[in-house]
Amino acid sequence: MKTTSKHLARSLFCVCLLFAAPRAWALTSGDYSYTVASGAVTLTGYTGAGGALTLPSTIDGNPVTSIGTNAFRSCNGLTSVTIPSSVTSIGNSAFQYCNGLTSVTIPSSVTSIGTQAFYGCTGLTSVAIPSSVTSIGDNAFNNCNSLTSVAIPSSVTSIGNYAFQYCSSLTSVTIPSSVTSIGANAFSYCSSLTSVTIPSSVTSLGNYMFSYCTALSSVSVDEANANYSSVSGVLFNKAQTVLLQYPSGKIETSYEIPSGVTSIGASAFLNCSSLTSVTIPNGVTSIGDSAFYNCTGLTSATIPSGVTSIGNYAFQSCSSLTSATLPNSLTGIIGIYTFADCPLLTSVTIPSGVTSIAGSAFQNCSGLTSVTFTAPSSVTSILDSAFQNCSDLTSVTIPSSVTTLGHYVFSNCTSLTSVTIPSSVTTLQPLGFQGCTGLTSLTVDAANANYSSMDGVVFDKTQTTLVLFFPSSTAASYTIPSSVTSIGTNAFRANTSLTSMTIPSGVTSVGSNAFYGCSGLTSVAIPSGIISIGASAFYGCTGLTSVAIPSSVTSIGTSAFQSCTGLTSVTFTAPSRVPSIGTNAFYGCSGLTSVTIPSSVTSIGAKAFQSCSGLTSVTVDAANANYSSIDGVVFNKNQTTLVLSPPGQ
Repeated sequence: MKTTSKHLARSLFCVCLLFAAPRAWALTSGDYSYTVASGAVTLTGYTGAGGALTLPSTIDGNPVTSIGTNAFRSCNGLTSVTIPSSVTSIGNSAFQYCNGLTSVTIPSSVTSIGTQAFYGCTGLTSVAIPSSVTSIGDNAFNNCNSLTSVAIPSSVTSIGNYAFQYCSSLTSVTIPSSVTSIGANAFSYCSSLTSVTIPSSVTSLGNYMFSYCTALSSVSVDEANANYSSVSGVLFNKAQTVLLQYPSGKIETSYEIPSGVTSIGASAFLNCSSLTSVTIPNGVTSIGDSAFYNCTGLTSATIPSGVTSIGNYAFQSCSSLTSATLPNSLTGIIGIYTFADCPLLTSVTIPSGVTSIAGSAFQNCSGLTSVTFTAPSSVTSILDSAFQNCSDLTSVTIPSSVTTLGHYVFSNCTSLTSVTIPSSVTTLQPLGFQGCTGLTSLTVDAANANYSSMDGVVFDKTQTTLVLFFPSSTAASYTIPSSVTSIGTNAFRANTSLTSMTIPSGVTSVGSNAFYGCSGLTSVAIPSGIISIGASAFYGCTGLTSVAIPSSVTSIGTSAFQSCTGLTSVTFTAPSRVPSIGTNAFYGCSGLTSVTIPSSVTSIGAKAFQSCSGLTSVTVDAANANYSSIDGVVFNKNQTTLVLSPPGQ
């Protein structure tokens, strides 16, 4: 009896759940697909021809209350849409990429416009947002580049991030006094916008809100606003201690920042191409990210002695900047791309309080001739590409405080003639000096506990690993010292002068990219002690004609000999121990005509011999347990699967 009662109770519980939980069913009606939940319809798709479309207010007696996510996305045939008064919400990406849509009628019942709702509707020229809407979602009208005007009703409290970005035809926008927040990049790249008034209600403004608004000459703030203010069309916080936005459409050539300002905000002067000079007052302590980015007319930057931090990208692409004075007060990090792409900048002095020069900080400063570190230097790291492509840089003294030199840190500094690696360096990336064709001296301080040098070649301290071959060496041949057991990653990369290489018998590994792009190398004898050949180790060695893989090798990495177009012969010394031939291992070796796969091989990687246009035959050793060959074509062992047909057959 108890068991029966339990079963009955469970059955009743399941029936209750069935009727209690609202469920959405996927249905179709004419050109529409939709779901119904709790008697309310959400449109989810449309398959019709488009044109001028009036959406239904009901389907099968149920009211249409919402337009779902992606419901009309990319319906390019739509020219106009009338939304019925039953609808309360327009979902995310509902009309995204409807390029033919020129007008939309939104009823007063709608309260929210979702993220990317009309994103990329490039034909939309105007939109009337009803007074019922309280929020405009992120990217809602982004890239509606035909939109000329928009009236935001007094019911709206928030304008999302990127809401009107790239609305390049938008000439005016009225922001009502109900709005409290305007998101990041909300109107960026609205290149026809000439003026904007921030109402008293706004408490939050996102970064880059008016970036690249090239016609914008004035930003005004209602005097009653408790958080923001404006002076002569320039936007500040209320106390006028933070300069937030200098409109990029202003035509003045010079500007003096008011004396009360202590901080220059992110993107404050971004793309202000008319400015040739800006006077920064002594009270300023910080300059934000992208503060003067792409101020192409700016010729000099005198940064006052109180500044302690300069943000990422702060002066990037200031293509007329000839001098920048960094104050002794500056501490911490010189950020990524801070002065990158300033080709007329000729010299820079790094203050003693700076601890790190971030990636690409001075990249592409092609006119930079000298870099000086104020003593005692606190710099511990000069990171990836920090001075890359500074082609006029003739000298740099790396301070003894530096422990890390990043990838490409001085690469393509073609005028650099000598460099000394100080005793403090513990991490040195071999690509740091790639392309330094004028470098005639590269030495390591004898007191360095991690690295050493011999005749311009950098090794680890014990000289068992060759770290970096002299990058600008014009020597045609080189004999690696007998103490070396490992050739490091990128060690000889892109040296085009070397034609021959002698590797000692003690070497057991050739690192990834070790000889990458050594196009002049015609011969290299791989000794019998080598165990592994790293990924792309000989990639692009176009002069290499033959390779003998010794029986000691157990690993050939991905793309190890890729694009060795002059390679005509590859042999595996018996008894071979190579278990696999990696992906792209011999890809593009167009001179290769035949190959024998040894018995040890258990796997052949994808595209291992692809684009070997001269390859007519691949023979598999009869003792191989995994593969076989017939007439130069490779099969699995029992010949049920064709594995490789030579491209040249």
